[in-house]
Amino acid sequence: MSLTLDQLDYLKNTIIEREFEIDLLNAYVNKDPLISSSCTIIYGYKSIGKTFTTLKFLETLGVDFSVINCDVCLNKLSLLRKCYDIIVEKTVGNKKKKHHEIPLINSVAALISAIEVLPNIDDTHHFFVLDRFDKCFETTNELLASFSKLRESSSIKSISIIVILEGNIPNEVVTFSLPKIYFKPYKEEQLIKILQMDELSGNDLESGEELFNQFVKLIVNAFYQYTGSDLTKLYDVMHKLWPRFIEPVESGRINSNELVKLYQENIELFINENVLCNWDIIDFAIKLIEEDTNNDDKETENDLITEGGGNVHDLPTHSKFFLIASYLASYGHPKNDLHKYSKVKVVKYKQRHSSPTKSPKKKLHMTKGDIDSRMLSAAHCDLERILAILNVIYKNHSISLNHSDKENLLYIDDEIVDNEEKKEVEKSKFTLTKNIDLNSQVATLYSLGFLSKTASSDILGARVRWKCNLNWKTAARLAKSIDVPINDYLMDEFN
Repeated sequence: MSLTLDQLDYLKNTIIEREFEIDLLNAYVNKDPLISSSCTIIYGYKSIGKTFTTLKFLETLGVDFSVINCDVCLNKLSLLRKCYDIIVEKTVGNKKKKHHEIPLINSVAALISAIEVLPNIDDTHHFFVLDRFDKCFETTNELLASFSKLRESSSIKSISIIVILEGNIPNEVVTFSLPKIYFKPYKEEQLIKILQMDELSGNDLESGEELFNQFVKLIVNAFYQYTGSDLTKLYDVMHKLWPRFIEPVESGRINSNELVKLYQENIELFINENVLCNWDIIDFAIKLIEEDTNNDDKETENDLITEGGGNVHDLPTHSKFFLIASYLASYGHPKNDLHKYSKVKVVKYKQRHSSPTKSPKKKLHMTKGDIDSRMLSAAHCDLERILAILNVIYKNHSISLNHSDKENLLYIDDEIVDNEEKKEVEKSKFTLTKNIDLNSQVATLYSLGFLSKTASSDILGARVRWKCNLNWKTAARLAKSIDVPINDYLMDEFN
């Protein structure tokens, strides 16, 4: 027996934008075990309502079902053991379960053999909902192929399995004639309708429901490119930002009907990139309150992005080296490059700001003239200069290029010495531009805003000059993460 028309209408009104998927569930899942499918596969993008819709359907259908969270199962044996324990509890009961002999279950065949001998196994139709089946710590593709042939290989007819996947259907069962229900990702309009059904707007404000509906539209329009159809992330953002959004209305400073003015008042909620980080969504509202109470110590936007390991620290190693090289080129004077980056020792190197007419006494404080203007703000430089500095610092500080086996060996023979000499020769001939596609990395860093250029033409044009947009705090952390002593290269700029 499937759902009646009234039950279908109720379920579709409760779970909107999933009418087609509910009809498919109603076609494949039935109270009668002889009509119901033995194994149904539900798959689609994460956090789009697959599990919620399935469980609501089974509750409305009024059948006996059990949910197993496969992502917490360490291996396939623990998953099979959970299935067996649930069946024993349903058939034998908790009291007799203690005296029940526990068999060894290490495969689906052993599970079937153990279930077939249980009493009253065919009295009730039971559904197993294997949620996040593909997120088990071990590969479960073979289990899915075995579960799909459950009724073919046994006399058990009262057990049906519903498998929920967050990815694609495994190749082992992609050609099987199993019911497969695909949950499509939500569109922006569908997400707005779903989020507007939330009871978050339950307050005493005038026009509270209309204000909340407009707030939901702002949330989806601002964060849809990042979250996609992930309802969990959108709910987190919405629940954390809503109290902050209506604070001017509750305090009486702005009327609830003045949406444009309210949006301008809270525009930071929708443009601050901290809310786009998974680790910052929960604490974002608290961080905003702390910023209001400490306006004097408020950090810049770049510092907030890097506070807690922001986007800069997620870059590849070569991109980090390139950013450090661009920082050194932007803040360092070209006249000092030969002294700092060349192996040739310059004997006649003199300090720029020294003068024989000045007093020999050491000055206690630096004047404005003692500081190079390049250290106050970043200057544009040629791409060739950045690449030259990049090759030097990469050769000197790259872990993979400077690795040696001599320190880990107790005895060094002639072969090891020859290998080390070959490494030195290879290192001297090494050129980073021949091994890494730096051009694409430069374009990526420019699109992320870490680099800026003087012209809007081709990024490889001869007249294009580059500048690093990192501040000192970010550059120091980045250099520390790849073990580059950036202070040593900048020390001469103050002399």
